[in-house]
Amino acid sequence: MPGPDAAPRTSEALLLVFGMLGVAIGAFQWTVSPWFVALRQRAAEWLVERELFWPLEANAPWWLLTHYPEANDVFTWLDGTLILAYIGAVAAVLGGAVLAGLTFAARMAKIDWRALALALIPLAGIGLFLGLSMMTTTHLRRHARELVDILERDSAFHPA
Repeated sequence: MPGPDAAPRTSEALLLVFGMLGVAIGAFQWTVSPWFVALRQRAAEWLVERELFWPLEANAPWWLLTHYPEANDVFTWLDGTLILAYIGAVAAVLGGAVLAGLTFAARMAKIDWRALALALIPLAGIGLFLGLSMMTTTHLRRHARELVDILERDSAFHPA
């Protein structure tokens, strides 16, 4: 077992850089990205021009892609593919840039880049916290009217 001053394993440092700083940021960010919307629009137009309609169908199983038509929340095969591609691209670009910066800084300071990567743990944690908080508030905002209706209905049956 390595001592407390040992650098983390390469796999741990890469998970931090590409996973927590790359994949997580891409997963939280794609819903508000104008680049994603433009890519999706262009891909859909390209498919329609070539009369390839199956990727535009929303017939994926509910456990694979979101499928709630009553809430106007349905993904097509194209959506699922582009979401994965977008998250992968963000992870590669952002993670690659962070890794390049870490490598450069570590060489300048003459230390192991993996040890320097540990300094990014708070940034990764804040990114995850803010991303999950954003998702929670979005869901609460979307379902606020339903929650109020339930509370009003329940209070009618259970007067104070």
